[in-house]
Amino acid sequence: MIIDFVTMQTKRSKSYLKIITTAKKLFWKHGSSRVTIEELCREAGVSKMTFYRHFNNKNEIIGKFWRWSLKKDARVPWNNGFGNII
Repeated sequence: MIIDFVTMQTKRSKSYLKIITTAKKLFWKHGSSRVTIEELCREAGVSKMTFYRHFNNKNEIIGKFWRWSLKKDARVPWNNGFGNII
């Protein structure tokens, strides 16, 4: 019983990561407004039902994508033009 639960959680985590990774790739390439849930699921190799187990709607994954992008940008040093690295 416990092994089944662990297996289920592992599969769930893998599908979540596939969706997120694919979303990042497609959103950067085409823009989030041009990517449909159908395209995202097809590229990630998951069903729409699997998508909806992880996310309520497309806006939720777009929000996660932008939060990830902002965190990523915040870690990159930036030169403000006055010789200062911020």
